[in-house]
Amino acid sequence: MRKIREALRLHASGLSTRKIATSLGVGQSTVSEYLKRIERAALTWPLAAEMTDVELEALLFHPVGGASRLVEAQPDWPVIHRELKRPGVTLSLLWEEYRAVHPDGYGYSRFCDLHRRWTGRLTPVAPKVRGPAQRASTMLPESDCLSITREPRWRSSTRQRAKFVRRSCSWPPLGLRT
Repeated sequence: MRKIREALRLHASGLSTRKIATSLGVGQSTVSEYLKRIERAALTWPLAAEMTDVELEALLFHPVGGASRLVEAQPDWPVIHRELKRPGVTLSLLWEEYRAVHPDGYGYSRFCDLHRRWTGRLTPVAPKVRGPAQRASTMLPESDCLSITREPRWRSSTRQRAKFVRRSCSWPPLGLRT
């Protein structure tokens, strides 16, 4: 804030933006931006003695626009996700329904982008794809019913072969026979 106060003082004394920038050690565009903000805030030199740096910053760098208008126009993503599972429902149709309710809401591309981000946060629940050995071991009720042995590398030609050995056990288990 000291540089802004100094820029205002030097500008009031009649120096150019180039000379102010050189004396402050900042860029000329920075000085121009400071002076535009000072002009918009209708500040003049000398500043009021009781004006603190916090107040000066609030006058010159206040946030533009305030609260977003789209906060209340947020789509209900869980409902949209559930509706997309129905046959014939597309994201385009759901966006059209959304825009009918919120005319100033998101455009289609932003709507799709937000939906993609929302679905990225979901945890996947796809079933694990298992190989034949894993499927066989999960189907057999007792672990000693199946043993998997691998031949040593020097015996296998290009890839390792798994050898399944069925030990003596009752299959299917007594309780599951029909």
